[in-house]
Amino acid sequence: MKKTFYSFLLLILCLSICSCKKENNNDNNDDDPVNVSTTYFGDKYSITNDDFYSDFTSEEKNLYYSLWDENVKISLYIDITPYELSKIDEAYDDYRNGNTYKADTYRKCNLTIKVDDKEYYYEEVGVRMRGNTSRREFCDESGNIFDFIHFRFNLTETFDGEEYENGSWAEELYHEWTDKDARKERKNRTFATMEKFYYKWNKNYDNTYIREIYANKMFSAFGVLAPHITVANLNLTQNNKMENMGVGGFYETIDKEFIKRNFDSETKGGDLYKCTYRADLTSASNYGVETPTQRFAYSLKTNNDRSDPEYKHNKDFKNFISILQKSPTADDFKSSLTSVVDMNYFARFEAVNYLLGNPDCIRNNSNNFYLYFTPAGKSFLIPYDYDRCLGINQDYNPSNSGMMYEEPFSIYTPNGKLTNPLYLKTILNNSMSEYKLLYTNKIKEVLNSEWFTYDHFQKMYLAYKNNYSSLAKPSEYICNKINGRIDYNRFYFSEDGASQKDYGSTHCNISTSDYMRIKRETAEKILH
Repeated sequence: MKKTFYSFLLLILCLSICSCKKENNNDNNDDDPVNVSTTYFGDKYSITNDDFYSDFTSEEKNLYYSLWDENVKISLYIDITPYELSKIDEAYDDYRNGNTYKADTYRKCNLTIKVDDKEYYYEEVGVRMRGNTSRREFCDESGNIFDFIHFRFNLTETFDGEEYENGSWAEELYHEWTDKDARKERKNRTFATMEKFYYKWNKNYDNTYIREIYANKMFSAFGVLAPHITVANLNLTQNNKMENMGVGGFYETIDKEFIKRNFDSETKGGDLYKCTYRADLTSASNYGVETPTQRFAYSLKTNNDRSDPEYKHNKDFKNFISILQKSPTADDFKSSLTSVVDMNYFARFEAVNYLLGNPDCIRNNSNNFYLYFTPAGKSFLIPYDYDRCLGINQDYNPSNSGMMYEEPFSIYTPNGKLTNPLYLKTILNNSMSEYKLLYTNKIKEVLNSEWFTYDHFQKMYLAYKNNYSSLAKPSEYICNKINGRIDYNRFYFSEDGASQKDYGSTHCNISTSDYMRIKRETAEKILH
């Protein structure tokens, strides 16, 4: 059944595989965000706009859907010269010195992606270091690694942009395309309908390897837009041969293509902001388009050409903030708020977010979310980097208990008193009973679902373990190289976690089963 502006469609897809781009059921309600298709894989679903795939073969579309299933096995093989690898390492110095222009320049590699028994090969792929606090020196001048980093890949990189033409590496990287058709083909190159993606090593020693994956699937299961993630094995050229680097995560990127994939013709094309530390929505400041030497808490990622006559000068963002600055007792507060916030969507977002217990999220640390505005100015939160959830304490445990005892309506966080007006003036405001009840019911909905049961988590864990347990520990050659910097003996699949006396530790993670049990007790004590 179709309603004005929004709809849900149920699709049943067969899972076949290819890698080429063409040349050229839940009841809906008025608060649901976009015209989407709901695609089921057993008991899981993701939200997507099916019109996006009209430019792709059905085989590549189906590959995209099947890729994120826990029963599909993925291996990445990075064939890169020692020189190119050393130049990625050299870029870290520029990042550390604030020169992101050079730091985010791609280097060249050949990439093979193996999905079950089928291989996809790509020549001259752009590859660079990915991350913020995770960036580090990782190899010597000869390209011999001694540490791990996250890798970002770009299949459409043509190496002919300004950064390659005028940068200090121009002579070795710049590509003069005399064959325009070949350049166009490069710009259209995709894997499973994706132009870009990235790999993260298991930096927080999550022995289930899937907590962040499970978090994003859980967001999607309750109608919140979240990027897909799955487990993958990484292999890298070292000492003239491929060496196993262990197991980590394979990630979909949040960018213009992500918006086109998930929003329909009426709601795509809006402004997308990447929101990082100190993005607490209190003022229309610290926003803009990043430059090689300037970064923002709210970084505009789409419609960011300031020379374009259609550039909107962050109009929707500034209007959103101005409405949040109003008093909740103002006569027009609710009408103004609902013109820029889908409260049903926000309540769903925070219900899942609260139960996941991420201390480094929008609520607890004003960090790690994207903010998307439709052309009509309606905002939607998109979570990312949930690698500290469901009891992961490694290196960061501000609550001293893995967030298990944090209460759903508290205006305090482990990092201090909450300042975010989106929370304080709606679902956490006692005078806003309508919104508080909405949030309460959404938490109960999640608690009553299979998604907050360890049995459901364990089924997914065991499927991934079956595919990857033999690959979790890097090769002996790699272990010898990283010895002393990375505890490679902690790379194995396990459901075990810290004992109760170590819940406050930053050197071991709480088991997912303990986390879910205690978090449920905390929430139900307040809700009932």
